[in-house]
This record gives sequence, C-alpha cells and structure tokens, in this order.
Amino acid sequence: MNTWPDEHVEDALQRMTENALTVMPALERESQEFVGAITSQEILELITVEARGGQ
Repeated sequence: MNTWPDEHVEDALQRMTENALTVMPALERESQEFVGAITSQEILELITVEARGGQ
C-alpha cells in the first residue's frame, strides 16, 4: 500500500486508518519511484493546523 504526492491527505489518512498503518510510502505515479513517506502523526498535525486557521 502506498500514496502519491498528489493524493489528498484525507484520502491517505482514511486508507491508513482502514489498514491500521501509521506510515505509508509515497511513490511517483508513473515511475513508481520512492519519493518519501507520510505518517499518520504528520497528517493529524496538518489537519490540526488547518483547523486552527493555518496558525
């Protein structure tokens, strides 16, 4: 299971939650090259910042 750089974070978090994952690799769609990883903690922090108005 992986995510892509252009995937919405909410979609990635939902798939991570459904599959009990705390980290997911990010791959380029065409080349399938590893470009990084995203953690559920990072997503939750981003959502929290956005909920506070970006502060």
